[in-house]
Amino acid sequence: MMSNSQVKILCLYKGSYPKGQAMANRLRNYADAICSENIDFTVASEGQKVKPTSEDVIFEGHKVLHWRTNSIWDKWPLIREISAWLHRIKLYKYVVSRGEYDVLFSSGYRWPQMIVILFLAKITKKKYVVELNELPHSIKARRTDTPFSNAFKRFITLRCVFPFVDGFICISKELEELLEPIVSASCKVIRVPILTDVPTIPSNPSRLNSDFIFHAGTLTNFKDGIETVFEAYGKAVRENGLTLRYEFSNFNTLPAIKNKIRKIINRYDLQDLVTFHNYLSIEELHQKLESCYMVVINKPNNIRNKYNFSTKLGECMGYGIPIITTAYGDSAMFLKDHNNALIIRDSSDSDQIAVLMHTLHSDKGLAKQIGIEARKTAEQEFHYSNFSKPLQDYFLALKNG
Repeated sequence: MMSNSQVKILCLYKGSYPKGQAMANRLRNYADAICSENIDFTVASEGQKVKPTSEDVIFEGHKVLHWRTNSIWDKWPLIREISAWLHRIKLYKYVVSRGEYDVLFSSGYRWPQMIVILFLAKITKKKYVVELNELPHSIKARRTDTPFSNAFKRFITLRCVFPFVDGFICISKELEELLEPIVSASCKVIRVPILTDVPTIPSNPSRLNSDFIFHAGTLTNFKDGIETVFEAYGKAVRENGLTLRYEFSNFNTLPAIKNKIRKIINRYDLQDLVTFHNYLSIEELHQKLESCYMVVINKPNNIRNKYNFSTKLGECMGYGIPIITTAYGDSAMFLKDHNNALIIRDSSDSDQIAVLMHTLHSDKGLAKQIGIEARKTAEQEFHYSNFSKPLQDYFLALKNG
C-alpha cells in the first residue's frame, strides 16, 4: 500500500540503528516526533550490519534499511575505510534509484561523504538536510588528527560544504549562530535541543536505596573530564566516606587515559568498587539508568562543549536521576543549582566534585528533589512531542521550497 505522507525522508546514518547510543536515540526521537505528523522517516544504517539490504518496519512511517554486510576487512583500520567507501556505492545506488524520497538527511558523516550526498541530492532533485550536533572536527577522532588538521577539515566543512546544504537542524544556539554567516539565503535552519523520550513509568521510588553511581558512554577527557571524575570519586570514598560503587557501561577509551584511570583506581584502592561492563544491551542500559543513585556529567568548558548539548544530560533528566553536572553552553539555560542539578563550577576541581558526590548521597531529601525537578524539566523542555509540529512545518517548508 502506497504511503500518503506529506514528506518522505531518507536518513543516511553512519552508526548502528536502531541499536545504538546517543545519536541512535536522537534519530529515534526524531522519528517519534515527525512520523506522528504524517511524515515518513527511513534510516539507512551503515553501522548495524545485520540482514543486509533489508528493510525493517519499526512502526508506521518509520523503517530502517540495513545495507552493509560484515566483512573480514573490518578489523583492519585503513582497509576498513576503503571497504566502507566501496560498500557505500550500494547506498548511493539506492538513493539514485528510489525517487519517492523528498529529503536526504545525514548524520555521522564527514565532509567527503557530505559532498557525495550533496551531489546525489542535486542530481535526484532532493533537498539535503544535516543534523548539526557539534562543532565539526572539534575532537580528535583518529590518532593521526592534530589541531591543524582538524582546523583545516573544519574550514572545508564550514566554507566548502555547508553553503550548499539546503537545511540544518541545530541542537544549540551557538551552532545556529555559527551557521548564520555561512549558509545560503535560501537555507532553512531550525534549532531543536536534545530530545528525550521521558519514560512513561514514574521515577523509581527505590532509587535512593541504590548502592551505585552510573556512567554511560566512552570515557574521554576533552568531552567528559573523566580523569577528574575518577580522582573525585577516589577522594569521596577515602576522604569523605562515600559508600557508593561506580559502574561504567564500558572501558572504551584511549590507552593513555586507560592507564591513568588504572593508576587512580590503584592509588585509592578502588578495585572492588569500580565495575567496567563489557557490553550492556539496551534493556540492561535502561535498567542501570532506572536504578542508579546518581550520575556525574563533568563537561569541561572547552570549544567542543561550548557548541554541544549533551544528549546524556537530557536522557538522565528524563529518568529523574539526581545529577551532578557542569552548566556550559545551552545547558546553562535549563539547569538550576540545587533545584534540578548540583552544578560543578570548575570541571577540573576534583575536590569540589568529591564534596558534591558526598552531599548528594548524604542528603536524600535533596537528591529526591533534584530527581523530581530534573524529570519535570525534561518533560517540559526536551520531550520529542514538543517538537512534532515545528519539525513538520520545517520539512514541509523545505519540500515546498
